Amino acid sequence: MERKYKQYVVRRVITKSNPVFKKNSWKKTLLGILILLLMLISIYGTIYAYQNIRKKVQTLDFFNIVSVEILNSGKYLSENSIKEQTNLKLGSNIFTFSANKLEKKLKKLNPEIKDVRVKRRLPDIVKINIEERIPLGLLLYNGSFYCIDNEGIIFHKNENMSLDKLHLPIFTGVKISKEDIKEKKQNFSLLKGIQLVKKIKKYNAKFLENISEINLKDPFKILFITMEEGLEIKVGSSITKEKLAYLNSVISEIDTQKAKYIDIRFKDKVIVGY
Repeated sequence: MERKYKQYVVRRVITKSNPVFKKNSWKKTLLGILILLLMLISIYGTIYAYQNIRKKVQTLDFFNIVSVEILNSGKYLSENSIKEQTNLKLGSNIFTFSANKLEKKLKKLNPEIKDVRVKRRLPDIVKINIEERIPLGLLLYNGSFYCIDNEGIIFHKNENMSLDKLHLPIFTGVKISKEDIKEKKQNFSLLKGIQLVKKIKKYNAKFLENISEINLKDPFKILFITMEEGLEIKVGSSITKEKLAYLNSVISEIDTQKAKYIDIRFKDKVIVGY
């Protein structure tokens, strides 16, 4: 009679205590250390090579600055003043200054700069692109006039921003602090006033020239004061193209010397007070 035998498969279990496991683990650890060392050597070699190349390039007359070009979108910053602030000397190497640090320096020295980009045009030209903050209104604080741009940012008026040239309304009734100016904080009331100025400038820029004051004590009951007549115009919180056109029509028809105020806060009517 033929015997049947069961077949047993003997599997060798590798555990942490098994010599084979320990041998493989040691090899993997060694391989990892070797890879890490190669990476560190490669990084160090790259840095070392870069520093040597940079030092070599900084000694070449080929990269000496021959021109510093100021490209300014505004009209209030002096080109010569910006050039002096950069401390970039013609004949100095184009790689001896940090473009990032120079940008920060110019913005700190000139709060009226909204954005600035310093670029090297190799081999020997430095280009400085400046975007100025465009003032839309003025603010009197501690005896000095400050400008407000379209974002509601307050910045100091420079010597090229004479009141006669600006022809901008003065915002009153706004509480601000030194920190608001220093940290360029936005003010809700000023933003409401700026929104009105932008609309008027869009619909009728000539009318804006006759506005001497915009009172923002209550941003929902904004008042205009005209320059020539000293007439008070009650605007509310917003103005439309239709309202502005109607207001111009009313001003041309009434005796502005006798009128005390014009109220355009209502949708279907304009009230003139005497």
